[in-house]
Amino acid sequence: MRKRLILVLCLIFSLVLVSCNNVEKKDSKENETNMENETMIKEVNFIYPAGAPAITTLKFRKDNEKIMDTKINYNMLKTTDLLVSKLVSKEADIAIVPTNLASKLYNKGLDYKLVGSSVWGVLYLVSDEKMDDINKLKGKDIYAIGKGLTPDILLRYVLKQNEIDPDKDVNITYLSGATELVPSYISGKAKIALMPEPMLSTVMAKKETNIILDFQSEFGNKQNRIGYPQVSIIARGDILKDKDFMNEFFKNYKESISYMNENKLEVKDLAKEFEIGINENIIIKSLDRIPMNFYYAKDIKDSLNDYLTILYDFSKESVGGNLPKDDFYYEDVK
Repeated sequence: MRKRLILVLCLIFSLVLVSCNNVEKKDSKENETNMENETMIKEVNFIYPAGAPAITTLKFRKDNEKIMDTKINYNMLKTTDLLVSKLVSKEADIAIVPTNLASKLYNKGLDYKLVGSSVWGVLYLVSDEKMDDINKLKGKDIYAIGKGLTPDILLRYVLKQNEIDPDKDVNITYLSGATELVPSYISGKAKIALMPEPMLSTVMAKKETNIILDFQSEFGNKQNRIGYPQVSIIARGDILKDKDFMNEFFKNYKESISYMNENKLEVKDLAKEFEIGINENIIIKSLDRIPMNFYYAKDIKDSLNDYLTILYDFSKESVGGNLPKDDFYYEDVK
C-alpha cells in the first residue's frame, strides 16, 4: 500500500513538472514575440535638403509609402541648420547630406554610417563670354558664394589642377548667397561665376551662358573617378541593424534613380506633385548636368576618400577635424 502511494505521488509530481515546463515555454515564446514586436521598425524618418538631393527622392517617394510594412516619413528641409538639428537630436533615421557633413557627424561621435553616394557634383564655372582657353581666366574676377566652404574649396582645387593660382592669377569675389549671385550675373556685373545646378539652369533660361569648367569632369579626369561624391546617404545605427529593411530600402532608391535617368520627362510631373521648390521646367533642363547614380560606399571608398582628403587638405574643419576611419562606412549590404 505504501509503495503504491509513493508511486502515485511521484506520478503527480512528474505531471506538475511537465505542466510548469510547458507554461514556462509558452511564456518564453510570448516574451520573445513581444520583444520582436517591440524592436520591429514601424516608422522611419527620411530627411533630405532641397535642391539636387530632393530630386533623387522623387520616384522613390512616389513608389514607397511603405517598405516591408515600415512607413516612410519624408521630410525635405530648406536649410543645412535644420538638417543638422534633426540629425543631432536623432529625429532622422536616414538622411541625404553633403558628404563632408557626414564626416563631421562621424567625428562628433554620432551614431550614423555612410551607406552610399547619389549625387556626383553639380558645380560649374560659367561666363557670359566664350572662353576657348582656360588660361584666359588669369587676371579675371570670379564671383562665388560660400567662402571657405565646399564650393570654394573645389573651385580652388580645380583651378590649381589647371595650373592657375587662385590667390594670384584670379580675383575671387564672394557674395552672400544665390539671391545676390544670380542678379549680379544676369545684370552683367559678374561676368564669370561659380554656380551649382539647378541654379545654373535658372540663369541659362534668362541669359546666354557658356560653361568654362565642368567640375565633375575635371575631378573625374584628374582622379580617374566617376566624379566627386558631393552628396551621400547616412543611416542611424538602430536602423542599420535591420539588414533586410536596409537592403530593400536602398535597392528601391537605386532603382528609382536609374528610372529617372531613363525617363526624364516624368521627373517634371513628380517635381510638381511633391513641390520640391524648383520649377519643373528648370528641373528638366538641369538633369543632364546633375549626375545622379547611387553607389554603395563599399564600392566607392577610393572616391570618397579622395574627395574628403581634398577638403581636409584645405581645411581640416571642413570634414570635422579628422579623416574618417573604415568604420565610417556601412558595408554590410547585398
